[in-house]
Amino acid sequence: MLDEKPTLAEENDTPARSPRERTVLVAVAWHLTALAGFLANAYLVPWETASCADQPGYCVTTDDLMHILLFLGVPFLLVSFLVARMAAVPLSRRLRPSAAGALATLAGLLTTIAAATTLVAVAR
Repeated sequence: MLDEKPTLAEENDTPARSPRERTVLVAVAWHLTALAGFLANAYLVPWETASCADQPGYCVTTDDLMHILLFLGVPFLLVSFLVARMAAVPLSRRLRPSAAGALATLAGLLTTIAAATTLVAVAR
């Protein structure tokens, strides 16, 4: 009994994460990466590059377009994450957490794109 070595979980006093939790964390990381890229693009593009002063009809400036994309992009990623979270449960049972998280993120993005495309098609 005196020669027993503590296990890794006992040394750190932190509970081991389940595969489902690690899968969701991978999906969160992918969504945060996409959000960071989106925001970096939004702030690196010069917003005041077009003027509608001499346009007779309807005109959308770069500033207007960036506000529209920011307004629609965040809910898009939120819905994508919710779908990815639902897909993470069955995928985490069969795959490693890194692969399951990446596939769950891909499923969330593709499902959200399909839903957005359907909404745009129905709105016309």
